[in-house]
Amino acid sequence: MFADNYRTSAFTRLGGFWSADWEQEHIYLAGYAVELALKAVISRAFLTEAIPSPKFVRDIYSHDLDSLLNIARLRAELDQECASNERFAVNWLLVRDWSEQSRYDSWKSRMRDI
Repeated sequence: MFADNYRTSAFTRLGGFWSADWEQEHIYLAGYAVELALKAVISRAFLTEAIPSPKFVRDIYSHDLDSLLNIARLRAELDQECASNERFAVNWLLVRDWSEQSRYDSWKSRMRDI
């Protein structure tokens, strides 16, 4: 139940908080929100009585949303939501290539305009 709430939260953030007119900085911070929501879904795989494999831990120690989406086993749900909800699909396109380095992108574009 708790993890299901985070799963819903991840998709709510993706579908409702972004719009194409947001500044890059907002998308940058929203990317972290989606990353954390995906990691919350992934956390349900951790058991109190077991130590997870080192590979699994290394795989989730990532900022790659696409990779985290697959680890969370949400790819099919994402594809289905994108197919049925155009706004969601556009918002996913905005954030899918997000990285922790995205914060510098807006400065680079601003510097080119100078």
